[in-house]
Formats: sequence, structure tokens, C-alpha cells
Amino acid sequence: MRPVRSRRFRLVAAVVAFLALAVGTVAAAHPMSRDKWSLRTAVQIADGKLDAIVVLEVPFDVVTKDLKADMDAARAAPDASKAAQQVLDAYTKAHWDRLGKGLTLQIDGKKVAGSWKPRDNRLNGKGAVTGGFFMYIVEFVPDAPLTLGTPVTITIDDAGYADVDMVYSAMVVAGDGWTVEDNSAAKLLPATPYDINNPAFWVADPALRHLAARFARTP
Repeated sequence: MRPVRSRRFRLVAAVVAFLALAVGTVAAAHPMSRDKWSLRTAVQIADGKLDAIVVLEVPFDVVTKDLKADMDAARAAPDASKAAQQVLDAYTKAHWDRLGKGLTLQIDGKKVAGSWKPRDNRLNGKGAVTGGFFMYIVEFVPDAPLTLGTPVTITIDDAGYADVDMVYSAMVVAGDGWTVEDNSAAKLLPATPYDINNPAFWVADPALRHLAARFARTP
């Protein structure tokens, strides 16, 4: 039984590391100018399970400006705290919805039935002046369990927020039992382990709105 426990430990560790890199922390927001919005896409296959996550960062000043009028009105309401929370919740949901509607996921060239939903993460919809951004995180949830062949190509296209000046990043991770054979982001990003704090991993090229990664099972 010891090898099984060890394999499970490695898988959990890989997933935790993937999420830590994909989602980052408020302190580890993108390292570019604080007036720049950002989109980053992360894809992982581990133990036959697909994880696809997209993270949007909105500058703190933008959120503050967007919410000012509604927050001012909320503070004048009888239950100011509740009213303010409702304003923030509605604003957060609007970003989740807009982000999800702009995303499509394909497997081997075929669109997968499913939806992009808010990721259960303590940072989702939160922000801090010190970090400089509010963070909105969605993940792909298929309508039915996925069966992944080998090799398999995962493609994510992001058409959302096309009118916003963005910086982009992407990461592709193969967990236990898999390897990455090809990764379209490699044409624009360094051929080194992903580092969210390294400006070299952030580009203004919207080509990163399209991410295609081919995975294969290891022998």
C-alpha cells in the first residue's frame, strides 16, 4: 500500500502546486503596471482529470471607480452594510459571468459541453490596495465526465474583455502519468518553470487569448 499512498501524495502535491501558480496570491499579482488588467489561463491534466482555470485581474482603481456611485447609495441605505455587500456581490457576479461567456474549451477540436463557473477560492472576487488588483477566477465544469484519450489536445479561446488593454500569461502542467508534447504559449513565454512574478511571463500579445496544449500519457 505504501506506493499507492506515495502516488496519491505526489498527485495532491502537483494539484496544489498547480493551483498556487495558476491562482497566485493577492501579494503575487501580475508584476506589470498596476493600471494594466490581466488575463491568465492555466491547464493541467493529472490522473486523467482536466483542470482549466482562467484568472482576471482588474486594477483596484477601476473597481473603486465602477462601484463609487452604487456604494455611495448603499451607505445611505437603512442597512448600509448589507446594501454594500449586495453591490459588491452583484459586481463580482457580473465579472464572473462576463469572463465565462467569453471562454470556450475544445478537446481534439470539438467544443465541450459545459460552463465556466466561479472557482471556490478564498481570493475569488477579493482585492487589496497592496496587491493592486481585484481577482476573478473561473473554472471549466463539463456537463458530463470527460474521457481523455492520448494524445489529447486541449484548446481554450478567450474572447472576453476584448476592448480592454491587457497583459496575458498562460501555463500548462502535466501531472503524474502525463507529459506535455506541445504548448502554443511556449512561442511567447520563457522555456523555464513558470514564475508569476517574472515579467517575462507576461506579454501584451493577444495571441495568448488562444491556448492549445497537447498532452500524452507517459509509458
